[in-house]
Amino acid sequence: MTQIKIIFFTMLMATFMANWSSAWAQGAKEKEGQTLGIINGKYGVYQVFDCQRSPAYPSAGQLFTALNLQRPYRDVGGQYTLLAGEYIQFFYVGGTCSGGKVGIKRYNASGTEIETISTSGKIYGLEHEGFLYVSDGGVSTGYGTFVSNSMGYSYGESVSFTTTTGLADCTGLENYNPSSNPLNLSPFIITGTLNAFTTTSGTASDSQTFTVSASDLTADAIVTAPASFEVSTDGTAYTSSVTLAQSAGSLTGQPVTVYVRIAASATVGSLSGDIVISSTGVDSQNISVTGTVTEIASGILNIEINQQTSTNGTVEITYDLVCNIGGVYTMNVDVSFDNGATYEPIPSTYLSGALENVVPAAGLQIIWDAKANYPEGKSSEQTKIRVYSTLN
Repeated sequence: MTQIKIIFFTMLMATFMANWSSAWAQGAKEKEGQTLGIINGKYGVYQVFDCQRSPAYPSAGQLFTALNLQRPYRDVGGQYTLLAGEYIQFFYVGGTCSGGKVGIKRYNASGTEIETISTSGKIYGLEHEGFLYVSDGGVSTGYGTFVSNSMGYSYGESVSFTTTTGLADCTGLENYNPSSNPLNLSPFIITGTLNAFTTTSGTASDSQTFTVSASDLTADAIVTAPASFEVSTDGTAYTSSVTLAQSAGSLTGQPVTVYVRIAASATVGSLSGDIVISSTGVDSQNISVTGTVTEIASGILNIEINQQTSTNGTVEITYDLVCNIGGVYTMNVDVSFDNGATYEPIPSTYLSGALENVVPAAGLQIIWDAKANYPEGKSSEQTKIRVYSTLN
């Protein structure tokens, strides 16, 4: 069922807001113009709509309904879409107000004129909340364009209001308080919070997630990570950007989960930037991310000792050799039987594995043949082993 929004302009704005339940409520804002006059207004994609009208023209004291809001029409050339940052602006036909005649031009975000939408028309039901423009200057005349002056709406919605005016005259047009900032609301709804990421050099951070939903899209959405970050839709394959497919204006399978992490290639230091969610013809939405990459500690790390069965008599020593300056190393192993009070070197004769010309890496292994080293046997519950390196 089509949603109808009933607006009685004589009511308090607080009452109107309480009764308004648009899908765009979270992004809607009142826009107060600073310069009077209809020609000073700027109206974005969520303010300008083609509509079905009942009755055809608003009149004072009468309920007017703009039904099934859709993309607006030009006088000639069919429908058009205001892209991100674009807006329409009215102009007086002939340069000055005469007989209430106005036209519409389309501008880009920089204020450069793109095209003339309508060469001539009149405005009805001129109120703070919006009005109806009816073209009379094109090959196909009579197109009705509903313009919202204070709220953002989406396609398919309907608006009803009782106006205090009918056809606007020059006095009404010149004293109108228009929206000076076009409403180009983002169609994306983001849920989830990203905390600061941390990792060490050369290692990707743990991932965090947020979800994305959308409506009124005409193209797929793209999620782009800032430098040193990467994104994924499955938590496995990470890239600098991912595409979220849309169907009938919504994201396929929404809400869609997006995974974020610091890339393993990130350099040491503090990181910050914005993840950008974008799509053709709509405003993008950003999510701020921060993180820190620290230098990995140098040394021999993660030493693990695994004693084999007593009949075998060997001891496996696994370790990570980390050094920020690189180089090639010789490994040395000492053993203590008094809980580290004293150590004695293990002769290289009884050692094998990653001992000579060792390049820094993880998961290196040395085998100590303890049975051959101590053929008479050795037993202590206070045995400790230490591993150290020397640069070749």
